[in-house]
Amino acid sequence: MSRLITVLQAPNAAYTVSSTAIVCQNDSTYFTVTNQAAGLNYLWTFPGNIYRTTPVTTFGFNKADTNYNVALRVTSSSNGCFAINNKIFPSYAKP
Repeated sequence: MSRLITVLQAPNAAYTVSSTAIVCQNDSTYFTVTNQAAGLNYLWTFPGNIYRTTPVTTFGFNKADTNYNVALRVTSSSNGCFAINNKIFPSYAKP
């Protein structure tokens, strides 16, 4: 017996940042989803259990000499498929 299996495409979890990948202490950075579309749900996860659900958001890097992990999960509301994009942002003291 054979069965037809349909593989659904996961959404793209790409995003851009308003600063370079290196940030300084007390900098606030904008994060923007690059594939904003109807039917997609966004979940940003920032350090300190901070969550946001908008396609554009900001986060302040409070500490120097710290690696901050930022994750974006994009979920399709029509089929439940999702993608996750994790990036690490090192934070340095201002000169």
